[in-house]
Amino acid sequence: HARKQSMISDYTDKYDALHSYESQCTSIQQCEPLKRMITCLDFYGNIIGEAIGGTGLIQEYFNNYPHFLDDYYHILSVHINTGNTIADAENFEIVYERIGKFIQCKLSTCSAYARMHRNRDDEVLEQKSDHIPMNAAFYMEMMDSIHCRLIHSYECGYRSRGAADGGDDVDGGAKNSAVTFEDRELQRLRQKLMKQ
Repeated sequence: HARKQSMISDYTDKYDALHSYESQCTSIQQCEPLKRMITCLDFYGNIIGEAIGGTGLIQEYFNNYPHFLDDYYHILSVHINTGNTIADAENFEIVYERIGKFIQCKLSTCSAYARMHRNRDDEVLEQKSDHIPMNAAFYMEMMDSIHCRLIHSYECGYRSRGAADGGDDVDGGAKNSAVTFEDRELQRLRQKLMKQ
């Protein structure tokens, strides 16, 4: 019983220390969870190529980084999904650029994207997939999802750079950060039609 209490106390201390950064995290530039997530994405990208042989390494890595979902949640909730569209877009651009310094991945050759968007209706479980432990499969699915969300959002159309960079206004003059890419395109089309 004392051992269980000690384990619970250790976990509680680690949990409290882990979440104390949320009140201390004042900017995306100094965000420790983002630094850890970039390291995690880099590791995952390098090890996933080893397929089934890499699952042991994946399990070991995540056994030593059990709070990766907390870090991902922090990045989303504190920095890029706060409800402030302009600040979220600017922060996402920072996240995207920082990740891009370490991870170069093209959507056309991205194995994480292919796994995330495979046709699961017709999928037949192959013999080798039986050898992937359940928790390794969970980590792989989550990391594929995080990879696609943070690395391929622009390419997939999940996010538009127009909101982050402000873009040019319709006349090519001053920047207007409230105008999205879609709004500018519709405005240009409308102007073309009006000139005819």
